[in-house]
Amino acid sequence: MTRSSARRTPPRAAATTAIALAASALIGAPASPASADGEDRPAYLGKSLYTGEFHAHTSVSDGVGLPPDAYNHVHDETDADFFAVSEHDVMWDIRNGDDFVDDWRDADSAEWRYLHETAEKFNAGQKELVAVPAIENTWYDGTGHINVFDSDWHVTARATEKGSVDGYGNAFGTGDMKYDYFTFLARLKQDPDAIGQFNHPSTKDKGDFFGFRGLDPVADDRMELIEVKSADAVGEFQKALDAGWHLAPTWNGDEHSATWVSGNPSITGVWAEGHSLDALYAAMRDRSLYSTADTNAVLGFGGNGKLMGSVLPGDTTGLDVELRLADPDVKDSFTSARLVTNGGAVAHDFGAISGNDLTLKTKLNVRDGDFYYVRADQADGNFLVSAPIWIGKTTRGANYAPKITVPGDFPATARYGDTVTLPRATATDDSGPVRRRLAGPEPVLGQARPPGLRKVGRQAGVAVVEPGHGEPSVGQHGAQVVGPHHHLHGRTHDQQ
Repeated sequence: MTRSSARRTPPRAAATTAIALAASALIGAPASPASADGEDRPAYLGKSLYTGEFHAHTSVSDGVGLPPDAYNHVHDETDADFFAVSEHDVMWDIRNGDDFVDDWRDADSAEWRYLHETAEKFNAGQKELVAVPAIENTWYDGTGHINVFDSDWHVTARATEKGSVDGYGNAFGTGDMKYDYFTFLARLKQDPDAIGQFNHPSTKDKGDFFGFRGLDPVADDRMELIEVKSADAVGEFQKALDAGWHLAPTWNGDEHSATWVSGNPSITGVWAEGHSLDALYAAMRDRSLYSTADTNAVLGFGGNGKLMGSVLPGDTTGLDVELRLADPDVKDSFTSARLVTNGGAVAHDFGAISGNDLTLKTKLNVRDGDFYYVRADQADGNFLVSAPIWIGKTTRGANYAPKITVPGDFPATARYGDTVTLPRATATDDSGPVRRRLAGPEPVLGQARPPGLRKVGRQAGVAVVEPGHGEPSVGQHGAQVVGPHHHLHGRTHDQQ
């Protein structure tokens, strides 16, 4: 089933009208004002509904065709409003150099420039589909894969490992040695415009980001999305939310063949203020999205008059919930709807429901640290999952990385071969009582260092990370660590 649109497929105009009418009734208000192309759309809490997918490939990495082929196919064969090509970094640019470029036009990578140039040209030539250039950072060490949107720079993931959780062997070279998952997050944090998406998280497949570690408030502001495409993925979504991340679910095809968007009956619903790249990025940052296995099913979820994805004040004690569900297809009746909260508990079950146009309401007693999202199921087995509404900025039980303090006189840059004295850095953490102190000689950039690490003491609440042996990296709680087996938080690096 595809979401019909009269602007590209005139024979389906009747279906478009059915969707508009159903959605208008669902929302309980008139459809949004006519868009520039004359199409009415469902509207809810000040935003209009668009659909799209944000993960696909061409032969620039390991797919087929080229980005213009993908854009034209989606434009001609589907009714998606947004579509992203997100190529695997380690398959097309096994090097470094563009991780701090300020403008993609100045990038050394011809492939990176090409992705942006083709999207820009396609968008300039028509108004029905917004093409979205992106990159999929790809680790084969059990980390997983992450899409990045709205960035001029790009990194190449460290690709030295021999295989991921699913046994897929890495045959793509070394990548950029410094960019493990945690160093990548450190770079992502430096760009307030960048948007990250956790792709296909799984403990049995590409990886689950080490249990969704690396959380801190700034990284949380950058990572906005997570793919939710199956019952197992709902479990990973729950795990990420419980870890403290603020994320909206997406459904993406991850196509590697010439069936972009058209090859599946699912889509991402995007509540946005307009049909443009900037409006899409704003909706991603607002997390006003839902994942649906049915392309024309509509989900509107609000609490206290705020749309899904919102963070309400921590002193909120009551949540007036409104849930709107609609689908123009008679056989796609909704059969259940639940509000799910911390730990996967069901905060409210709306019971046995039936119909294609429903308005459901309830009131919940809430407290600081709560979150609530919707799972709605249909008679044919399809289901929809909304972004949560959070109470307070910090999820109860969130596992935040240590806060690292480095002296202000430490040099920001160094050239290969320069000798740099590593500073004494302090990492303060709130997740455990025992910390370790590390010390050792000063490293020299570009020179080999002897293995080993000396443990020189402990203190509660603070980890003092000093120069040591081994190659510096970013630890699994975000701290700078030295060597693969040092002790921090009372555990070895390998155990975290």
